[in-house]
Amino acid sequence: QPLDLLALDDALTKLQNEDPSAASVVELLFFGGLNTSEAGKALGVTARTIERRWRAARAWLLRELDPSGAT
Repeated sequence: QPLDLLALDDALTKLQNEDPSAASVVELLFFGGLNTSEAGKALGVTARTIERRWRAARAWLLRELDPSGAT
């Protein structure tokens, strides 16, 4: 399925309001191209914390972007 960039932007804005740290992880890993170690250093947390936040953010975004609403 093609990615709806407007829907993604809306979802990221919602995520920023609900969980700013998860939104920061998405920005650094997905858009910034950093790895978990680099993102951890940038945010002052461990790579393991970045991995947990990344998993949570991805799951949240998938639910938010699911057009069927079936999650």
